[in-house]
Amino acid sequence: MKKILLLSNESPAAVEVERQLNTESQFDVIKFKGDFESVSDYQKTIGAVDGVISVLGPNDVDLAFDALFDAYYELMPAIERFIMVTVSGLDDEVQPPRTYEGVADQREFIKQQRYAAKIVDESEIPYTIIRAGRLISKTDSEWQLFKENEPMPNGEVSDKVLAKFIVSLVINNDHLNESVGILNK
Repeated sequence: MKKILLLSNESPAAVEVERQLNTESQFDVIKFKGDFESVSDYQKTIGAVDGVISVLGPNDVDLAFDALFDAYYELMPAIERFIMVTVSGLDDEVQPPRTYEGVADQREFIKQQRYAAKIVDESEIPYTIIRAGRLISKTDSEWQLFKENEPMPNGEVSDKVLAKFIVSLVINNDHLNESVGILNK
């Protein structure tokens, strides 16, 4: 059974990821219960997992990832996969440009997100960075993916669609070492 560490502020998307993964008998979801900026709290958990899914944010993801990867580099656990959910617009690919609700300093926010994504990319852990459109609560639908540097509309993605995509990544192990944008179709 694969153990998946879920980093989340209890967002609806993360709750849905946990619900969907728990229906798959080959996965055991472990919700991180420590301080997101504590190396020692991550050390207590990270050594026993096969994969990490981060649905943190919107603010201070960079600080959480600094601590997480400090713990990772100290222990060097055999993590097989890292999935990071971030925002569309990370690479200026969204037209027209978007704004981020609940974020006072938009420029600083994007810097934090870019820094966190860079930490993941440079870790040498097989990863997928998901650049999600504005998250909405909506019934299930199909998704539309956008490659890195491909123009992407300023759109929405539902929590359920995002969760379904994340679960498909975990099960099928595809989109390795890629940054993909996602919107509802």
